[in-house]
Amino acid sequence: MMNKLLLTLAISLLVIPAWAGKSTINLPVPKETIRKGEMITTAMLTHRSYDERRVGRQVVDHPAALVGMQATRTLRARAPVFENAVRVPPEVRKNKPVTIRYAIEGLRVTAKAKAVEDGFTGDMIKVQNPHSGKVIFAEVTGPNQVVLRK
Repeated sequence: MMNKLLLTLAISLLVIPAWAGKSTINLPVPKETIRKGEMITTAMLTHRSYDERRVGRQVVDHPAALVGMQATRTLRARAPVFENAVRVPPEVRKNKPVTIRYAIEGLRVTAKAKAVEDGFTGDMIKVQNPHSGKVIFAEVTGPNQVVLRK
């Protein structure tokens, strides 16, 4: 009788998974819908508890990993945010002003222009002269900074 009880107990320990007890995780979620391209701020976030078994492995689990990031797609209110739904914002943003630098044989020239597309350091992007409307390619060198290359 005792052996049957021990055998039943041993089998039940093997059959019942370790995660059978409900475990929750507290995740940062948008308070309201965040549109694609928006920069995420602390004020846009709240927390919500989820059953850990029902949440994927690639969800953002800390608000610091979201604040300052840019949404790459629409983020639903009160829904977990997946890692691939946010990105580091580009250093140059489309339709924002940039400073163009150009240097040749000791002559240095700077001018203002408008970015035609987003870009990160090292990217070649289109920028537009606001006076002539002419579009040229320039290399992103930092936040709102581009340089013309020969």
